[in-house]
Amino acid sequence: TTRTTPTTDSAAARAARGTPVVHTIGYEGSTLDAVLATLHRARVALLVDVRAVAMSRRPGFAKSRLAAGCEGGGIGYLHLRD
Repeated sequence: TTRTTPTTDSAAARAARGTPVVHTIGYEGSTLDAVLATLHRARVALLVDVRAVAMSRRPGFAKSRLAAGCEGGGIGYLHLRD
């Protein structure tokens, strides 16, 4: 199951104040479609990939496929490494 981490202050309330909203998400045991659906439900505009090496053995989660899936679904993608 894919889920974002809840916070004490609602994301909608922070967004209304102009405060950036940060969610975390994992993809273990999930599909790319399920992750993208979760991001859409959370109204995520930009996925920031913080993996040191944006590679994965899981289908769809290597950098190029993940970026294409995000951008195809209207979500920006940015890979930030150390």
